[in-house]
Amino acid sequence: RDRPWAELAGADISALVCRVAATASNPGGGEFLSLSALLHPRLGAEIPTWSRHEDDEQDPKLVQQMRSDVEQAFAGLQGDANLKDRLEAVVRLNCFGFYTNNDQMCYRQSYQSLTGTGLCPLASLLNHSCSPNISRFSIGDACFFRTSEYIPAGGELLISYIRSDLLCEPRPVRSAALERDFQCNCSKCASEGMDSDIEEVFDLDAELRLSLGEMPPAVRAKVCKGLLGGDLSGRDARLMLQDAQELRSLLGIALAECGHFLEAWNAWSEAARCAAEVCPAFDEGLCVFVLHAAFCAAAGSARSLAKRQLCVALVLHRMAVGGGSPDDAAGLKLFLLRFNKEIALSMGLCPSRAARLRQQRLLQWLQSSEHAQEVPSWHTVHAEILGWELPGT
Repeated sequence: RDRPWAELAGADISALVCRVAATASNPGGGEFLSLSALLHPRLGAEIPTWSRHEDDEQDPKLVQQMRSDVEQAFAGLQGDANLKDRLEAVVRLNCFGFYTNNDQMCYRQSYQSLTGTGLCPLASLLNHSCSPNISRFSIGDACFFRTSEYIPAGGELLISYIRSDLLCEPRPVRSAALERDFQCNCSKCASEGMDSDIEEVFDLDAELRLSLGEMPPAVRAKVCKGLLGGDLSGRDARLMLQDAQELRSLLGIALAECGHFLEAWNAWSEAARCAAEVCPAFDEGLCVFVLHAAFCAAAGSARSLAKRQLCVALVLHRMAVGGGSPDDAAGLKLFLLRFNKEIALSMGLCPSRAARLRQQRLLQWLQSSEHAQEVPSWHTVHAEILGWELPGT
């Protein structure tokens, strides 16, 4: 982060390449080189080319300095002339991003400083699938993997190299997001064609995001409703799931700020339903949507619904992250530890003191109650989320 080019696209990979070069150049670098020999591309294999299209739109002086720093980092490395190119490719094709609680709305102000990129020789051996059977999450630079479905003995462990909310997009979109030197041919991709027509996608770009953030809550809610309703500047286009979910989140926050808690509940619950329909089972983002829906329900005096949704959020968290078996309190403790800032954000949105007190009572109930219970199947949780309604509707 102390590099002048730290904000450039690809800076995280370049910084990691510099660290790898320094490690490989040290007297003990032989051990690292032995570990890296297991990773793609293997020694003697063809090194994939790397097109740097993003560099065309960035400050050329900073881009040049970044490249110069990478070259300088390899200056002391002894070995084959292709070793530098191979190590760069190893980092680019095998690195993992570490994002602590990046599905939470408070990520930028509370957890972004824990973001990083690392090379994990063992985890990098995991293959990609657009129908993964394990998920991962990070706490700082520690990476954890959890199975999301039953895997028989000898079955392959498969992760997704792309965001979970991209897995429902058409195959060409998923393929472009991979940015790897292979075409995925998992069971899901094999059943789809690469030459199918792709609908035009509406780009929720940085300028629009910034504009939405500067709008008063009531105006932001109106704009988000319009975009979600298909008012896309007169274009015959669609929103990608990741952008639609971001808009639903912004809508839920704006409506809560306006004191329209049950409308906000609808926005968060719709985000939960969409995630439950198309994202992998027990996706952690789903837990965030359900949590916010629960606190909006509490603020709107739908206490029984709020309690039930909070229990579902706890179940989702246990299955996505772990933290103890259902018959002990460890799962609850980890849930509260990981979501304390997100809960504070949700409660801080309320303009009404009475509504905040209702949310506070929900939190106290969660902290003081016994929540030992049988963890239901994904089918059961999925069906419940899709069937949620406000009392009286």
